[in-house]
Formats: sequence, C-alpha cells, structure tokens
Amino acid sequence: MKLFERTDLRLTKRVAWIDIAKAIGIILVVINHAYPLKDTFYKTTYWWHMPLFFLIGGFFLKSLHQKDERFSVFLKTKVWPLLRDYLIAGSLVILANFIIEGQSFSYLLNYFLKLLYGGDILTGYTSVFWFVSVYILALMAVTIIITYIPWRWLQFGLVTGLFILGTAYKSAESTLGRPLPWNADVALMAIFYMWIGQFSFKYLKRVLKQRLFLGVTLSLATFFIALQGLGAIDQTIYMKSHNITNGWFAMIVPLVCCFAALALAYWLQFTGVHATLELIGQHTMAIMFAHKALFFLLKKGDFQTWAVLSAAGIILPLMAVIFGQWVKAYYADRQYQKLIFNY
Repeated sequence: MKLFERTDLRLTKRVAWIDIAKAIGIILVVINHAYPLKDTFYKTTYWWHMPLFFLIGGFFLKSLHQKDERFSVFLKTKVWPLLRDYLIAGSLVILANFIIEGQSFSYLLNYFLKLLYGGDILTGYTSVFWFVSVYILALMAVTIIITYIPWRWLQFGLVTGLFILGTAYKSAESTLGRPLPWNADVALMAIFYMWIGQFSFKYLKRVLKQRLFLGVTLSLATFFIALQGLGAIDQTIYMKSHNITNGWFAMIVPLVCCFAALALAYWLQFTGVHATLELIGQHTMAIMFAHKALFFLLKKGDFQTWAVLSAAGIILPLMAVIFGQWVKAYYADRQYQKLIFNY
C-alpha cells in the first residue's frame, strides 16, 4: 500500500499536460528513429519535436536572485544530475555495445572519449546523447541570462541574436574543420527555444484553456505541414547535424508547432489516454537513452518493422524504469518495517 501512496503523492506535484506534451515529443522521436522514409511526416516532425523539449525545459527556470540561490547550488542540484545520468547511461550503452559486438578495448576507449567530447561525433547507440549536453548548456546559459540581465527586451534581443548566429552558417565542422564539443553551436538555437519557454509559461497556463488557441495553433501548424507536403516549401530542421534550411523559418515555425502540441496536450488530459501519456512523459529520458540500443538488438532478432521497433523502444524502457522503482520502493518499505520492529 505504501508504494501506491508514494506514487500518488509524487504525481500530485506534476503538471499533467506538460507530461503529456513530453510524451508526444518522445513518441515522435522514437518513431522517427525507426521510420524508414524521409517523407513529409518525417521532415515536419523534426521541425519541432526536439525544440519542444527545450521549450518545456524553460518552464520552471527561475532567476537565481529570485530563488536566493548561489550558482554553485544550481550546478549541484540542476546540472550535475543531468551530467551524471549522461555519463552513466552513456557508459552503460557503450559497454553493452562492447560486449554484444565483441569490440576491441581501443574501440571501447575511443567511444568513451567520444562520449566526453559529445555532440555530433556521437553515432550509433549514443547518437541521441547530443540532446543532454545541449540541454545542459542551454539550461546554464538561460539561467545566467535571466539572473544577470533584468530587462526582458534585452534578454529577448540577446537570445534572438544567438539564434541568428547559430543558424547563419552550414555547420561547425564545415566552418571550423570539426564539430564543437557538446554541440555547443546547436546550443545557440536551444537557448532561444528555452528562453521562450521560460518567458511564455505564465501566459500559456492561461491561453491553453481556450479552444480558440488550440484551433489557431493547430491550423497554422497544419498549414505549414501542408505546404511542405504539396512541395510549396522544402524546409529541414535537423538540430543535431545543424542542417537548417532557413534560420527565420527555424525560429518561428517550430514555436507554432510546439504551441499546438502543448494545446493538444492540455486537452488530452481530459481524455481516456491521459494516464498512459502522463506515465510516458514522466520517463522520457530513460526512453531517450535506451531506444536506439534496443533497436539494434531487436534488428538482430529480425524485428525490422518500424511500428514494432517504435512500440518496443517506448514500452521496454518504461517497463524497466517501473520495475526499478518498484524494487526500490519494496526495499525501502522493508527497511522501514525493520526500523519500526526494532523500535
């Protein structure tokens, strides 16, 4: 009984529509990594499913002055957990690859060095790990900006300028000869999306309740997707590889699509699928870390269908996390009972 009580207590502190929006994002990430075609669906979901995570990442960011918190505390409580998970999950995936593929120790060492360098040089099992390093850089940058620049208009000007700079060239590799550590150039885009999330959150909480907002944002997003499907435009936004067709399009259209996804998520919380989507949204990082490695293992077993791969890439990490939480809660209860008994 204690397990369910703790779970309920934890869930009451979350915002349902945010978890649902994260679920929508991670489901599309997994599908796109399994999907075999580079069609309109593929290209247009890439416009916004990663910007959505950066946008949501800004929702609860506060000025360090407002929180009366030192930057060192921020690093310890906000940055270090992300970095720790990045290193642990990355190491586990690399070790799994080493064992399953029978790789050499030089390969193992080289891949660990790649994990430390991060960014665009990560491929295969670890290709999705670029997101965490970029997220960390954006998190730190936006926190510094909202802490030490008191004027909103100047903050907006700065993050917009960084975005324009970050999309003004083909890629760091083509410009500088090699990718930047942790995809630092891609972080210039993420900073903009995350700041927009931080700024807009208090307004979103009001407008998401209005059906007009849902209708307008979905209509605009559908309009741009239809233009892409009809061939009137041909826009790509692949953040990791820095493949951006048009910087202004990448600034505006992903936000329209993200707001449409958030509005849809708000109304989905009143439907029968809300509990499943909330559960998925609470464990997006585990799914992000694990799904590509699972794809590789499943393909070895001759599971090639993208729908099967997508379902497994979501369900199996989710089951592993839930089982881990159950085991942790079970042993916590056992320890509690021992203390009571001894007392």
